Amino acid sequence: MKLLPLLIILFGYSPFANADLNCSDLIGSWSSERHDTSLNSDRRTIKALNPDGSYWIKFIHDNGTETTVQEEHGTWTCDGKILGIKIDKIDENSVSFHNTFSLLQLSTSFHSMKPITPNCSNVLGDCSSDIVLEYYRVLN
Repeated sequence: MKLLPLLIILFGYSPFANADLNCSDLIGSWSSERHDTSLNSDRRTIKALNPDGSYWIKFIHDNGTETTVQEEHGTWTCDGKILGIKIDKIDENSVSFHNTFSLLQLSTSFHSMKPITPNCSNVLGDCSSDIVLEYYRVLN
């Protein structure tokens, strides 16, 4: 029984716990649905991460009486643990923001991530480092 805490410590610090994820698995189209508490609406997200490092993302908020859509364009980078997003355009407005996300899980069909000190100044809806975002591959 005394070995259990030692095993937990060893596995918690094993190289597998901090292994890089395969960033090329991010390339493609993704979708996510969740409830946005700050806007009291359902939020659907559709995004495409392109092989050339460009991306677009559309946020669709529906509170039952009104639908709001926000679209972003920019570039993305990945180092196997961190996904970086540089936002160049929100709707038709030029901006310059950079957000980083810790990749929690990544496969060819699913990925989850958590914001690292998010820049919430132009975010429509929930924005916090406590949120875990989950995306599923959109099949063509």
